[in-house]
Amino acid sequence: MLIADARLVKNAEEKLINIQEVSKQLYDTNFRGFLYCPTSGCPAKLLYINSDRAHFRTWKYHAHHERCEYHSERRWVGHDEQIEDVTVGFEFQRRQIALSRAYRAIRFPEEELPALKTENRTELIVQKPTLSRRRRVTGVQTKLFDDETLQGLMRKRPPLRRKFVSMINSNDIGKHKLVMGFVQKVELIEDVAKITLLESDKEIDIVFERSFTAESKNSSYLNKFAALQHITDQNSEIAFVAIGEVRLNHKTNRFEHQIFYGTDFRIEDTDLLALSAKNGFGWNGVGDI
Repeated sequence: MLIADARLVKNAEEKLINIQEVSKQLYDTNFRGFLYCPTSGCPAKLLYINSDRAHFRTWKYHAHHERCEYHSERRWVGHDEQIEDVTVGFEFQRRQIALSRAYRAIRFPEEELPALKTENRTELIVQKPTLSRRRRVTGVQTKLFDDETLQGLMRKRPPLRRKFVSMINSNDIGKHKLVMGFVQKVELIEDVAKITLLESDKEIDIVFERSFTAESKNSSYLNKFAALQHITDQNSEIAFVAIGEVRLNHKTNRFEHQIFYGTDFRIEDTDLLALSAKNGFGWNGVGDI
């Protein structure tokens, strides 16, 4: 859908801009990653399309609020399967498995990964002895879905490529990555936080912006980050893994990793809600002990 206006949300300021005010150079240097649907409160991010008929367009896999005028049912091209909500069902399960494996990779780089690979391979060979390795991996999911549904879910599935903080570079900007590192610092910002990860002397900032706070599915995660700050103050090398979009903050010249869903990151292989409850933090993030 072609969109003529966009909300520019940057440096705690928000303003509405028209397509006539944007050029490719301006978008690449200042606006990329900071443009949102013009409907107030809608979390959908927009990108700039430089063509004879320049326009804004919704980013792939971003959905508009159901009451937004630009909301529509998004489908895979040429197929009838609707894009899954990443917080439920098959896609949720796929992401959670990826997060757990990333945690094992960073916490147990030598001990756990060979055992995990051997265990999975043994189980899959029994189920699908004649398939290639790639096909065998997808065969696990047939426990939950019939073959037709599974094939539909797997079509055009973007890979969850994981990277250590030290491996992030300019080629990753604008791409979704599963980033792995250790919590260096937690800065509480209103009902969320900015989390600095460190790995091999390299840093990246984990950020939660309007697209996160405006998403209703994330409401239970707001005001819970004090729990993470608490355990970071008490412990060193807290393992943190997250799925989000890599970008470069031109003001600080630092890489950032923007998170869109509360279920897309884990601390020591633990969800933030469970971490908050375990450490005695109440509904508003205030410690009960």
